[in-house]
Parts: sequence; C-alpha cells; structure tokens
Amino acid sequence: AKRAAFDLLVIGGGSGGLACARKAASLGAKAALVECNRLGGTCVNLGRIPKKIMYYAAKHAECVEDQGGYGFSCSDVKFDLVTLKNSRDAYIRKLNDIYLRNLEKDGVELIEGHATFTGPHKVHVNDKHVTAEHIVIATGASPIVPNLPGAKYGITSDGFFALEHLPK
Repeated sequence: AKRAAFDLLVIGGGSGGLACARKAASLGAKAALVECNRLGGTCVNLGRIPKKIMYYAAKHAECVEDQGGYGFSCSDVKFDLVTLKNSRDAYIRKLNDIYLRNLEKDGVELIEGHATFTGPHKVHVNDKHVTAEHIVIATGASPIVPNLPGAKYGITSDGFFALEHLPK
C-alpha cells in the first residue's frame, strides 16, 4: 500500500473541512482532505442551496397562480419536476467543481474515499495508508428517520432531492 505524509489531514469535505484544509495549505502546511461524497457537504448538496432553489421554484408557481389578478393571461402553463431537478443538480455540480478547483489552486490533495482510523496519526482510505501530524474530523451529520408510528410516510432531504415525480 502507498504511504503519504501530511502536516494536516481533514476528514470531511463540507464547509468546515474545506475551509480548514485550504487555510492550512495557505499557511504552508502540506494538507489533504478525505471525502467519500461530493464536495460541499450537506449545505451545498442536500441542504440550504438545493432547498433555496426549490423554494424559488415554488415562488414562481405561486406567481403563475396569481398572475390573473395582475392582468396576465397564461394558459397551458406546465411544470416539469425532472427539468427542475436536472437544472438544480447541474448548478450543484458546478459548485462541487468550484470547490475542487479551489482545493487544487491551494495545493490541497483530495483523497476520495472513506477514512478509517488505523492508529494514532494514521488512517486507511481505499488501498492507501495515510499519515498526518494532525487530523481534523469534520464529517458533519446524516439524517435519521425516527422509529415512530407513521415515520415511513416521511422523507429526508436525501430522498426529497432524488424525487423525479411529484408525490400524490
């Protein structure tokens, strides 16, 4: 297995992890970041950013519904959730790419995969053993579905953003 040595290894590519790794690199540290999903974390991929896009789409629908009172006549207005989803996902991919370019620009090595601690100052990622003087855990959180009656009828943001058809 390959070995690499870093001054700082950050586990988690959300807002906190990205800022930590980039700042360390800007101060001269040899820094790496481990991420098993898309860069940007929950906020960018399944949180505030995509939720705001969906909110704006809902506001547009509201305006279409109210347009008659303002003298507009729009017949045959259609909504396509797949088009909205594809546009939203393309925008988020653009943000993911910006984060990647910023890491590259700042000299932070991105290691894609899931990190497992194997000892002090050591993690294993894919087929690689990685060592670092300092390791920051910035993994964020994951949604849970509570074990409550009716919980099976709910949905997390992960599931919501995967929808391709409007629920009935």
